[in-house]
Amino acid sequence: MPALTVKMLVEFDPPLVCHKWVPDSEEDAIVFNGNGLKLHISFDVNSAAWAGPVTREELARTTNVNLHRAHITVVCDISFELETHLQRKVGSEPVTVDNRAEAEYKNLGRLVHQAVAKRINRLVDYALSIFFQRTVLGASVSL
Repeated sequence: MPALTVKMLVEFDPPLVCHKWVPDSEEDAIVFNGNGLKLHISFDVNSAAWAGPVTREELARTTNVNLHRAHITVVCDISFELETHLQRKVGSEPVTVDNRAEAEYKNLGRLVHQAVAKRINRLVDYALSIFFQRTVLGASVSL
């Protein structure tokens, strides 16, 4: 069965604040599994660096790191019909509408959107539960 990988970037304004550790790579990513989706969240630590790149050693000594961007990767298995449908939508072939594949495509889009929105909002809610971030952020984020 083919797999589909969707990559996206979520920006936080104002930023989330992290303390001494940030999941900044695929190896350290926060991972969620469910509904046939595997979702990875990692953060772009260098978006927080105003004076240059940040090393892991520096990060371990840093009290507050402002996280402006999260990298989201969603991986899921798809049917061969949907794979063909996606290739036609992206390619130069004229698209013939396959109603079943189009319905599967839209359903998958809804699942991905719901999974990402739920996990990002949960992360923001967690950040807001910390007193310092509540006074800094002051509001929740919704996708």
